[in-house]
Amino acid sequence: MTAPAAFAEQPLPAWKRAVLKVGSSLLAGEGGLSSRNAEHLAAFVRHAQAQGREVVIVSSGAVAAGRGILHAAPRPGAAMAERQALAALGQAKLMAFWQGFFERPVAQVLLTHDDVRNRRRYLNARATLRELLRRGALPIVNENDTVSVDELKLGDNDTLGAIVAALIDADVLFIATDIDGLYDSDPRRHPDARPVLTVTEIGEDILAMAGGAGTAVGTGGMRTKIHAARGASVSGIDTVLFNGTRAEVAKRLGEDRLAGTRFVSERSRLLARKQWMRHAPTRDTIVVDDGAAAALRERGASLLSSGILIVMGEFGRGDVVRIASMAGDVVTEIARGITQYSSADVRRLLRRRSSDILTILGYTYGDTIVHRDDLALIESGHEFRVRRQGRDNGRIEIDAGAAQAILQHGASLLPIGIVSVPGHFGRGELIDVCVCGAGDAVSPIARGVTRYSAEEVRRLMGRHSADIDAVLGYSKGDTIIHRDDLSLLSTPQKESTE
Repeated sequence: MTAPAAFAEQPLPAWKRAVLKVGSSLLAGEGGLSSRNAEHLAAFVRHAQAQGREVVIVSSGAVAAGRGILHAAPRPGAAMAERQALAALGQAKLMAFWQGFFERPVAQVLLTHDDVRNRRRYLNARATLRELLRRGALPIVNENDTVSVDELKLGDNDTLGAIVAALIDADVLFIATDIDGLYDSDPRRHPDARPVLTVTEIGEDILAMAGGAGTAVGTGGMRTKIHAARGASVSGIDTVLFNGTRAEVAKRLGEDRLAGTRFVSERSRLLARKQWMRHAPTRDTIVVDDGAAAALRERGASLLSSGILIVMGEFGRGDVVRIASMAGDVVTEIARGITQYSSADVRRLLRRRSSDILTILGYTYGDTIVHRDDLALIESGHEFRVRRQGRDNGRIEIDAGAAQAILQHGASLLPIGIVSVPGHFGRGELIDVCVCGAGDAVSPIARGVTRYSAEEVRRLMGRHSADIDAVLGYSKGDTIIHRDDLSLLSTPQKESTE
């Protein structure tokens, strides 16, 4: 039979972080796992790491490894429990197999459906993979076949590869298979099949080029690889399909040359992620000081707790928030990002060093509130005016004792120290806290988010915190403005009530 036409070489897309998916058909051998193909695939990974690139391997093969231990294959139509038992037996052997090719440590990461559907677990998995890469380890990811059931399975490992690529913000997804790439028809049946070098749009015509299932060892086929490429494309990630049985092809990948098929993403990964963040609906805001704002704008830094002044609104871990600077009573949005901590956590961390996070919270999700990979700058940010300054806009005036407690001891604002509440404001609004001076002069000393409205504060002023529930018939807390929601003004300016 005439061999199908060869794939002409093309340049790889530029990349710094990638996922390499290796299927069972490339790893299985007589009696378990074989190093025949793994050797040159591992050499590609080592070469990439030596260039300062990061790689995560999504590896099948646990069932095949378990089969080698028991010297028995799953029976035809074997029950899920039998395959899960083989996977459980084979996982440790699969990790030892990969470790044999690398001096740096490999780390096993098992994922399930819930890990990528549940926001908190998704963020935990993302943070774990990032930390492993930061520490120079090689993550080896597989679906947790031991506990997954049909309705909760992620599917084949091609799909898992696309999910992991999006999880770690990879630039490219490499899928190693046992054929050279995508052909316009099945080359095993049609020797005149023509290579498809580049795919820019995955439609039904491209899917029609794919055959059915893969080998008896694996669960995937060309169709699942195309579906995985489509999933990666939506996240702005290119997919590269190549023959993992050919050492020369793997070697050329290390030289940024591809003999295979490249699926070009619909848009760049950065653009896809940044655009989504910029347009995600949110009103919750983190207000930062000038130093933090400059670090974000000029150095592309992450947002640290030490640069945060005020938290406005309520948000959870993993939510998109606005990041803003403040000049006078004008707040200007400068960025948007995905926060690693909830609003309650961030309020406890205001102005504190990253090294204090574990001590203050008792746990940590990392040193940053918003990591630079999860942050999109806003060139012409939305401006909004906060309620402050003057009798009409509302403020809280306090006595000297309350002012001293706030300025010198970082205390919260309690109702007993309040002497006047000019103007109007609602709960959750940002207002000035002023100390009364000689005559009619007042000096703003701090700014904070109030837990009570102006009308409620008037009823409470001069009273003890213990009286709040009795006076109002309800309570929003013992403080009018909690110390975590207070930001001192560096240079208070005196104002006149006239």
